[in-house]
Amino acid sequence: MSEKMDCPFALTHAQGSGLPYQGPMLYHPFFHDAKQARRFNFWKYYEVLKRRKRWILGFILIVVPLWTLVTFLRTPIFRATTMVQITSDNPASIVTSKENPSPPINREERQEFAQTQFKILQSRSVAERIIEKLNLKNHPEFRKGLREGMDADASMKLMVDRFLKKLDVSPEKNSFLVRVSFESEDPILAQNVTNALVQEYTQFGMESRSHAFGAVQKWLDYQLQVLRAKVESSERQLYSFAEKSNVINPENKDNVVLQKYTDLSNLLTKAESERVAKESQYKQIKEGGLDSSIILNNPLTMKLREELVIQEAKVASLGRVYKSGHPEMQTEQAKAGQLRARLNAEIKRLASSIKADYESAKRTEEMLQQNLNEQKERVAKLQRQTVDYKILKRDVDANDALYKGLLARMKEASIASTMIPTNVQVIDEAERPLTPVRPNKALNLVFASLLGIFGGIGLAFLVERLDDSIKSAEELEEMSKLPVLSLVPALESSNNNNLHSLPEPQIPSLNYLQNYGSEMSESIRQLKTIILLSDLENPPKVLLITSPNPGEGKTTVAVNLACSLAVQGRKVLLIDADLRRPQLHKVFQKPVSPGLSDFLHEICSPSQIIHATELPSLFVIPAGRRSSVPAEIIGSQDMAIYIKKIGEHFDHVILDSPPILGCTEGLMLSASADGVILVVRHLSTSVEAGRLAQQFLQKVKAPLIGSVINYANYKDFGYHYYYKYYGEKFSHHGDKPFHHPNNDEKVHTYECKDISDN
Repeated sequence: MSEKMDCPFALTHAQGSGLPYQGPMLYHPFFHDAKQARRFNFWKYYEVLKRRKRWILGFILIVVPLWTLVTFLRTPIFRATTMVQITSDNPASIVTSKENPSPPINREERQEFAQTQFKILQSRSVAERIIEKLNLKNHPEFRKGLREGMDADASMKLMVDRFLKKLDVSPEKNSFLVRVSFESEDPILAQNVTNALVQEYTQFGMESRSHAFGAVQKWLDYQLQVLRAKVESSERQLYSFAEKSNVINPENKDNVVLQKYTDLSNLLTKAESERVAKESQYKQIKEGGLDSSIILNNPLTMKLREELVIQEAKVASLGRVYKSGHPEMQTEQAKAGQLRARLNAEIKRLASSIKADYESAKRTEEMLQQNLNEQKERVAKLQRQTVDYKILKRDVDANDALYKGLLARMKEASIASTMIPTNVQVIDEAERPLTPVRPNKALNLVFASLLGIFGGIGLAFLVERLDDSIKSAEELEEMSKLPVLSLVPALESSNNNNLHSLPEPQIPSLNYLQNYGSEMSESIRQLKTIILLSDLENPPKVLLITSPNPGEGKTTVAVNLACSLAVQGRKVLLIDADLRRPQLHKVFQKPVSPGLSDFLHEICSPSQIIHATELPSLFVIPAGRRSSVPAEIIGSQDMAIYIKKIGEHFDHVILDSPPILGCTEGLMLSASADGVILVVRHLSTSVEAGRLAQQFLQKVKAPLIGSVINYANYKDFGYHYYYKYYGEKFSHHGDKPFHHPNNDEKVHTYECKDISDN
């Protein structure tokens, strides 16, 4: 199969990246985009755990045995528990009765009472009583830590503190039940202390109630004396006021002053009504005169008017018959005059009568109003006296009621003090514990296992967080903005067979030839294919292989890449441009001199420094003699001219340069290269070193093609099984020696010692 088929998916990067090399940038076909990779967080975490499994296992192997040892060496602790019932106790119950019961206790007061009882159970005074009662001063468990000659108070304080630490009081939810527990190394002591504690707490409560009853009795006796004096004083004031004001009982409803005031008020109201009626008649006569309705409607005046009208009609009819001097005419006229005179007299009398009635009613009203005002003053005075009387009377009644109430409470308190109840009842007495509560060996072992596992996982992620080395292709691409061209595995992971079964010695730099079907060989062919397919017509000729730091495998990548290109029939020149620590002469077992430095110092000719290898198309130039000024030699104009001229005779020129950080030769050589490949070491090269090296190369406008992850563990990337399958398939056909496609010369395996890339 053609070498070009090793990587059928070669993706190009857009032009205009700012780099001098205008050939297409390459992207590794088997790696996802960084954004896409972040979607699979589970696998990322899984890879972290797999990569840091030694930390996890180490943490587990330390924590679990240590925790187990501590568990089995700890002194067993026993716990005795008793169940008691503590009912709510109303503080006001001492001075209450059936006639005046105390109000019910609300939820908040009940909670406060419960918390108070819990604090009493855990109080220092109760603890001291238990220590004295059970003689715990001489118990070995409480004597620990006490020095000889220590003050009694200080030793008691330490023992009380130790006692309270072993005591636990926990209430049962939604009930009056309380669990009282005590822990000790001695199960009998734990039982005795728990039972004694409940007894002392009960006795303490009864003593507190006895003292409370005594205090209440003293207070009631004092209050009775004070109230007795107040009652006597208020009664004297009431009697003195009644005597001075000449008031027998101002609160009597049949009081003469009030009755008289009421009668006058009624008479005045009646007089006012009569006066208003008379005044209305008087105003009608005064305003209407003879035509007022009162005069017109009067029966007498109405009769006289009718008679006068009849008489005047009679006179008028006679006037038509007789003359005015006729006696009958004169008689009738005289009768008419008499009737008119009587009508006028009656009208005057009626008007005078109405006026007299009005004036009489007015005088009566004024007299009644005057009497009512005088009586009103008497009523006001009576009301003021009544108010003062009521105040004094109410004071007398209140003091008397308080005195009688306190006297009754005094009797009740005296009776209650002889029968002191308790609100504590033991439900379950403490029994002797048979098994310790601590340590719980099974639980501790489970906890130690969980702690070891999760602690190891946390430690793994912490180490991963603190480790700033390059761990993945995505991280390298995100850091350097360069595509990852290939993953070159370490020698151990690249062999499909046992390492010791290979011919000795094995050389990582020549693994491509020694293990043609290995993972490493596949990765080198992949790198070669991507480079060649980057530009089919004009692939990069001069390749610079460099790394940020020493020991990252740039020589290994350079040698194996050169071998891969040479096996394909391309004429390849491999130049050892690292004059500080040359390696190629050791790899190919050639003399270090004459070499590159000898030619640049004009010690030998160009033809003398080129050495042939067992691959017909591969040639190598060793570093030559060690120079004191390697940077000046590599960066000289002669070096640039030589690379340009020598490139005319070879298909590819590969430069193995010193690392970028700490040396300037790599940056100088990048000006003469068509493409630069940055080699980083998996889990070794730091992100900052890789970023700094990439920035240095970009600042000198180096034609960066991409990067290579060396010493990669395929298990961390998920490609191990694919390569393993391929290697097994290759081995199934037999590891036949490779023949150059242009001749039948067999390619021999190099027999040379192992050279580490420093």
